[in-house]
Amino acid sequence: EDERPARLVTVAAFEIARTEVTNAQFVVFLNLVAEVDPKWCAFDSRKCLLHRHPVTGRWSTSAPDLPVVTVSLEGAQAYCSFRRSCTMIHHDLPSEVEWEKAARGPDSFVYAYGNVYRRDAANQESGQLRKVASYAPNGWGLYDMSGNAFEWTRDAYRPKIGNDSPEVGAGGDASKDGGADAATEFQV
Repeated sequence: EDERPARLVTVAAFEIARTEVTNAQFVVFLNLVAEVDPKWCAFDSRKCLLHRHPVTGRWSTSAPDLPVVTVSLEGAQAYCSFRRSCTMIHHDLPSEVEWEKAARGPDSFVYAYGNVYRRDAANQESGQLRKVASYAPNGWGLYDMSGNAFEWTRDAYRPKIGNDSPEVGAGGDASKDGGADAATEFQV
């Protein structure tokens, strides 16, 4: 109920990655940064599939195609900064409103795949992670926008108070890995 009443929000053009960040991609980051901050990830969690070799100190994963999980906001921001330094292209987390627009797709569906819940359309209730991009993409060509792993945004979700509530995170530039590009009004 904190998402009602619906309101119209304008979102400036932005880019977002087509898939969640995989364990393999995060391992590359961990192995190339000068120092790994233990606050970047709950490395000791049973859900974390990133492992540091006790002798070489190199990071590896037993599940390269699964989305990386247990990453903190600081870890996600550090990963974006690393990508920015490697590519010389702006990489940032999307705002909450940008993420919602990306997830809803060009038709502003309730779910990434449509307006009617379908258990077989996304990894929403299994309790287990699935390989990234295991389900069909949404209308923007983005994968796993309903289910699989949680994603960070650069600003906090705030419940809507009404049509006069501020447009949290509207606008801005979240540019990541040449994914979808959207500039439009949509109802949230």
